[in-house]
Amino acid sequence: MSPIEVRIQKLRSNLDHINLVKSEFKVARFNPKKEKLRSKILDQLEQDSSLHLQEIKTLTIILDELNSDKIKSMVV
Repeated sequence: MSPIEVRIQKLRSNLDHINLVKSEFKVARFNPKKEKLRSKILDQLEQDSSLHLQEIKTLTIILDELNSDKIKSMVV
């Protein structure tokens, strides 16, 4: 497995964890005293999720380009 594939796999694993935590926070009982903190945490999780998705997309494109027939047929 290439370093890019390993990174993609790690990002996907992190994304799964983020989504699990987000779902737990969304179903947590409402507590007015902690609502501001809960909101901040959910916002941060959403931002982290977005960044992970963007990096996965970028790395997947790079990996596809590296695996393309054009690159494979190049002689060094």
